[in-house]
Amino acid sequence: MKLGIEGRRGYEEIPSEREIPALLNEFSSPLVGYWHDFGHIQIKENLTFLDHEEWLRSIGSRAFGCHVQDCIWPAQDHQASI
Repeated sequence: MKLGIEGRRGYEEIPSEREIPALLNEFSSPLVGYWHDFGHIQIKENLTFLDHEEWLRSIGSRAFGCHVQDCIWPAQDHQASI
């Protein structure tokens, strides 16, 4: 079993994108990695909290996988992707 730490939707939720790399380094285990939620991170980009492409570039090597969901600008997620 692997544990994937997912990027959160809300800016106030934990862990934040600033905390995720530190958590992954702290655990330093092949069983702990990052799970990318496209909708959550896109919302953060829409609200100018981060750059989606840059975030993937920096954390992508630690990703186990992802799931795709669409979002309605600026912050309504869990929409069906079409």
